Amino acid sequence: MNVGDPVSHYRLVEQIGGGGMGVVYKAEDSKLGRFVALKFLPDSLAQDRQSLERFKREARAASALNHPNICTIHEIDETDGHPFLAMEFLEGTTLKARIGSRPFQIDELLDITAQIADALDAAHAKGIIHRDIKPANIFVTARGHAKILDFGLAKVTGPAKAGHYVQDGHSQGATIGIDPEHLTSPGTALGTVAYMSPEQAMGQDDLDARTDLFSLGVVLYEMATGRLPFQGNSSGAIFNAIISKAPLAPGRVNPELPVELERIINKALEKDRKLRYQSAAELRADVARLKRDTDSGRSAASVAAGPAAAGAPWWRARWVTTAMALAAGAVLAAPTAWSLKPAPAAEPAQVMRFAVSLSAPQRLVILNQVNAPSSVAISPDGRYLAYIATQGVNAELHLRPIDSTEARVIPGTAGAFGPLFSPDGQFLTFLTPGGTYKLSINGGAVVNIAPAGTLANGAFWGLDGVITYGSPTGLQQISDAGGTPRPLTHLGPPSAGADNRHRMPYLLPGGRGTLFVADRSTAGITNEARIMVAPADGSEPRALVPAGATPRYSPSGHLVYVQAGTLFAAPFDVNTLSVTREAVPVLQGVLQTTQLHPFYSFSDTGTLVYIAGTSASANSLVWVTRSGAEQPLMAPPREYDWPRLAPDGRRIAVEVSGQTWIYDTARDTLTRLTFTGTQNDAPSWSPDGTHVAVRSNRAGLPSAVYWQRADGSGGDEQLTTPALAADLPLSFSPDGRLLAFIRADAKTQRDIWVQSLPDKTRTPFLVTPATEGAARFSPDGRWIAYVSNESGRPEIYVQPYPGPGGKWQISTDGGIEPAWNPNGRELFYRSNRRMMAVPVTTQPTFSAGRPAVLFEGDYLASTFPLAGVTYDVTRDGQRFLMVKQNAASPTEVNVVVNWFEELRRLVPVN
Repeated sequence: MNVGDPVSHYRLVEQIGGGGMGVVYKAEDSKLGRFVALKFLPDSLAQDRQSLERFKREARAASALNHPNICTIHEIDETDGHPFLAMEFLEGTTLKARIGSRPFQIDELLDITAQIADALDAAHAKGIIHRDIKPANIFVTARGHAKILDFGLAKVTGPAKAGHYVQDGHSQGATIGIDPEHLTSPGTALGTVAYMSPEQAMGQDDLDARTDLFSLGVVLYEMATGRLPFQGNSSGAIFNAIISKAPLAPGRVNPELPVELERIINKALEKDRKLRYQSAAELRADVARLKRDTDSGRSAASVAAGPAAAGAPWWRARWVTTAMALAAGAVLAAPTAWSLKPAPAAEPAQVMRFAVSLSAPQRLVILNQVNAPSSVAISPDGRYLAYIATQGVNAELHLRPIDSTEARVIPGTAGAFGPLFSPDGQFLTFLTPGGTYKLSINGGAVVNIAPAGTLANGAFWGLDGVITYGSPTGLQQISDAGGTPRPLTHLGPPSAGADNRHRMPYLLPGGRGTLFVADRSTAGITNEARIMVAPADGSEPRALVPAGATPRYSPSGHLVYVQAGTLFAAPFDVNTLSVTREAVPVLQGVLQTTQLHPFYSFSDTGTLVYIAGTSASANSLVWVTRSGAEQPLMAPPREYDWPRLAPDGRRIAVEVSGQTWIYDTARDTLTRLTFTGTQNDAPSWSPDGTHVAVRSNRAGLPSAVYWQRADGSGGDEQLTTPALAADLPLSFSPDGRLLAFIRADAKTQRDIWVQSLPDKTRTPFLVTPATEGAARFSPDGRWIAYVSNESGRPEIYVQPYPGPGGKWQISTDGGIEPAWNPNGRELFYRSNRRMMAVPVTTQPTFSAGRPAVLFEGDYLASTFPLAGVTYDVTRDGQRFLMVKQNAASPTEVNVVVNWFEELRRLVPVN
């Protein structure tokens, strides 16, 4: 949507807001001659059933209410597949924008609270529980009218009787018209951490109207004191405070509060909901009574104080009351001191679960094609969550305080993967195809500390500033400031049944030894990944677990690891370096890549983060016409990537789980082509259809470009010799004499080179400080289309080959994955979910027209700067061979607070 666009009978005037669940525009209603607010569900969420249902639920819940303190919903509609809500247009600001470090004036505070309580009373009478009352969802107009916004998390139940709840606390009725388990997961906390009620924080499903009253109590406390009642350095600390700790008395923070207001706040914040306000009407009445007494020059507190002089200000009554209480306490303390008993032992901390959702249209990056560690990590102190997400075409590192709803993108991290926190949580390392980098979480320079791929096999950052990492030659160690690596473990000579890689290290506390994974292979195919321990005394490593990945030691006394997407824990003796009892599965459904990297991490404080999902997605090969019509191929569902059509248009070379296969569309057969090595991907056909070039690690790392006959006969031939990271084949010239490929460089990131097949020479085509990739020869061989981020974002360009000559930018709003129409008169590329087409002429000079959208869809795409092309075009230019993703990329990170308590319960150590 753009300003000025017509939408139904509205015209967009300006964008006035936006968030993870929608973008809001001011619009003019042409029928009624008024301004309204239009809230659009983002395109990426409009296709998601859960998000769409929440959007509809917001409309149903709010439209069921007709109240002056609830934002009015006029209608729900859609335009060109874009769902939107038409709402009352409000001028003013949210309460969040108005709350600062100073308390509100008492009159304004009471007035706003009374209005919100009245609105909640109306909602609760209709059986609607908001579940996300917070300052950001309370709007205050220029005239001081408070309005509740955003019923997207509302729970709709049967109408409740005032002040009455079922004894067991279960809400009466079920969510109307929506299947609850498709909207939330059982035991998952919904809402905003700092404003949750105790029952929300514990992930209870039996929420009722009293949860809104607790959240309103938090807002009231914040308005009265200028600070939140429940604080902490992590969500776990905040949850513990909400569940088990009393907030600092409001009167101690703001001595000018009326005693009665403090009583109201404390009652709203009762942890036992049976002692809390039982209805919004009850809270509204107390607030109205206090407002009346304040307006008339007296307060309930001054009356209760008694000794205070008549007409004395209400704040003096607080000090009189407090002094009397202290005196009474002093008198009682002396005769009872002798009978004091030791405080009871602390109860186990409450285990809590919730999900951190990414802002639309972000998606977590899952790299099955390459050896890449987890895209999610939590800092050792549990305060920060780091994750790699893509929004459009860029994969970037995001940092988010775990108790916040906001994340920030770390500048200079385009193409990042594999984040790793320093022991103090103040620094991060990450990988890109061009190097291994370190930066402060507070910003500043991005420092290259090692070559690309150094930490791709997993790493551990020690307290001494040494990073231990895996490699095909054994575990290595390097300073976090860079330098020369030194070996920690060694691999023996290659032989049947010998280890071919040590990776995923973890140093045990006290320097007692190192956990790691040892890969074994037969015929170059990894078929065993054992968890080992290398004692610190230098004795031979020994096996602990016959199969598993990413071992970690938990302070709870457990060895934790993942096998086939299930998290296991076993009691572990760090002194004898031995597993003392059999491992027990403690969590299923942890995402694990085809390279066995699981997506989980836990802090020293006991907070677990993980991404749910299956280890591999069964994608489909499909034909898509220029208009977007889709026709599936008969090939069975597999983890397909890099599909390439042979010149005969019948055969398809495609990667399946790291190996290249040939699918014959005429015979409907899928035949494996490559066998040696664990990575044989990115296939490219020779123009005569006799050979296929691939990126392969068959001779070790880094991967080189090989080619072999497409019928499987004969041997293979190595075409390139990479020095830093894998070379990636991209495109043959039409005469078959040249092959364009990507080469990584520590200073210039990724560059485009050309290999001459007759004389085996290699020459650079494009070497710049920017990252280039996806080079494709034009059908006449005179031009190369490619992607580059020289402008600050990926765009498509064309240059003459071999040059010299000019350069033409083809895309106008970001683009990746260029492909030529075989007729040479058109270029295709991807922009987010869209397939774009640009008319071009190459004779006698080059020129390009305006990009146009052909179709949109959730088809597999390359993540820049891992820049290949994940589709192909038929020789007539009318159909596209695409990989249809049957499972959407994850959009949330699961969090379990106080997870060590759960480990101790599920897997007792003693």
